Amino acid sequence: MKKLSLNIISLLIAFPLVLTIEAQSVNEDFLNGIPDDVMQDIIGNQDEGTYDEDIYISDESKIKKTSSELKKLVRDAKRLEQKFNNGVEQSSILSRYGSDIFNTFQTTFMPINEPNLDQSYIVDVGDGLRIQILGSINIDKKLKVMRDGSINLPEVGKLTVAGLELSEVNSMIKKIIEDSFLGNTAFVTLTDIRNIKVYILGNVPNPGMYTLNGNSNLIHAISVAGGINDNGSYRDIELKRSGKLIGSSDLYSTLIFGDTSSNYPLRSGDVVLVKSSKRLVSISGAVSRPAIYELKGDEKLENLIDMAGGLTGDFLDDHVNISTAQSKKISKVTSGSFKSYKLLHNDSISVPFFKPEVIKTKTATVSGSVNFPGEYNISENETLVSLISKAGGYKKNAYPYAGILTRKNAFKTMENFRKKELGSLIKYLISGSNGAQSKAGMMTADSTSELLEEIRNHIAWDAGRFSIEFDLDKITRDPSKDTGIIDGDTVHIPEFSNEVYIFGELNGPGVRSYTPGASVHEYIDIAGGISQNAFESGIILINPDGQTKLVSKSTLLNFLSTDEGLDVYPHSIIFVPRDIARLDSLTKGTYIAQIVSSSIFPLLTLMSINKKNND
Repeated sequence: MKKLSLNIISLLIAFPLVLTIEAQSVNEDFLNGIPDDVMQDIIGNQDEGTYDEDIYISDESKIKKTSSELKKLVRDAKRLEQKFNNGVEQSSILSRYGSDIFNTFQTTFMPINEPNLDQSYIVDVGDGLRIQILGSINIDKKLKVMRDGSINLPEVGKLTVAGLELSEVNSMIKKIIEDSFLGNTAFVTLTDIRNIKVYILGNVPNPGMYTLNGNSNLIHAISVAGGINDNGSYRDIELKRSGKLIGSSDLYSTLIFGDTSSNYPLRSGDVVLVKSSKRLVSISGAVSRPAIYELKGDEKLENLIDMAGGLTGDFLDDHVNISTAQSKKISKVTSGSFKSYKLLHNDSISVPFFKPEVIKTKTATVSGSVNFPGEYNISENETLVSLISKAGGYKKNAYPYAGILTRKNAFKTMENFRKKELGSLIKYLISGSNGAQSKAGMMTADSTSELLEEIRNHIAWDAGRFSIEFDLDKITRDPSKDTGIIDGDTVHIPEFSNEVYIFGELNGPGVRSYTPGASVHEYIDIAGGISQNAFESGIILINPDGQTKLVSKSTLLNFLSTDEGLDVYPHSIIFVPRDIARLDSLTKGTYIAQIVSSSIFPLLTLMSINKKNND
């Protein structure tokens, strides 16, 4: 592991650590105008990409930066080493069986004086009883059990109740009242529980004398002392009273087999002594409860497997592997020898098992104008045609030409790329290009926010969308156009509507009715014409199938120019972008030319232009 750490550190140190930046006069308004989420993107990606120009910093700064970077790398390597070690250790360490049970108890050193309604409760000195006599005489009295173990009921006299169960006390008093007073009966209830002082000693984390309530039992006592420590026995716990052994408790009887007979009730002055464990063995693999178990007497391997909940259904073969600590050998013990095989202290049993690989079901989602939209299981050779068939085919009002196929991995890749480009643009604006003055120094906070919003509008389109053929008749004629479907794909078939969407820098943007044969400029005229902030050379037409084309010729981006007269279909989108040069005092030609020539700003208008765009 040490070699791994050194290799990691050496590799990281070899990576260039010096990132330099030229001193620039950056307008504070520009920095203040950058939204928080954009700034975080820039900071998070500050090490991605490189600058073309040479940038210099002082030797002293280089030393300080290298030193801080080295310290950070050392810390990261240590965290990686710790995480690796923890993963290995946690997967191989087993805990003592029964240790978790005491973590569920609410422990306290203070007495809990809540009445007990259990009729098996043993009444003793300090308990409070309520005696009600109903009939010709009506008596309702609360009495304490005195130090001699009795209560004094004036109508009857002194009655000894200590050491009796609550049900026995109730029966005794009821019989005495009914025999002494004809037509009367009695009821006895417990109102207060006495406090008892118990010594909890031996292999517990916090041995000592504890004040408990009179209803406490042996497990309660051990829990308030913190449970049983690593050397303690769960199977040999003695209860002593007045110097005499009352019994020995085996907690496995309670925890594994549900037998509570050895979970003795406690009395004041009792001593709970947790003895030391003697034979611990671990078992893992194809058993229900892998753990470290304590064996006693002549218990064999078969008893251990029963304690561990038995073999599971994925038990492989007919043997187990036993590693003996004393000889450091691994032996195979067949199932026929489980009954007779005696285990030694610190033996480790591995039960071989087979875990079948869980294969995730691959699914794709179909929504929109299909007969049965929903999520469908798909096969390895699933295609668009077969998926649409599962969804019951298209409805009559479906518009396959505007169908959309989105893919998760494409969406993530596109999002990451766009974040990088946005960060690169901000860096460009801050640092300038080829020694030129920072663009940020010429912009205000308001114009910066507008610029970034404009950029986001441009880069938010068609994330993860695939332009494919959705016309089933065309696919039938040419099966090569049938697109394969993979896990996580989403297909949406919109309903047909006779509408065209006109957005952006227009005097009346919105949705307009489709007019067959109308051109882009005619639709713009319908929308009230372009506004004064429009970028006329960047008007974009997005067809329903996702293909995007630049409409107007641009004097700066003439290599993307196309002829007018482009076809507009129902569901087409016409977008008129804003001229960013008018956001401030920048000149449009100089600003855009510098950005495009630096290859920093391909997303402003180019990202929405499909590579399949016709010249």
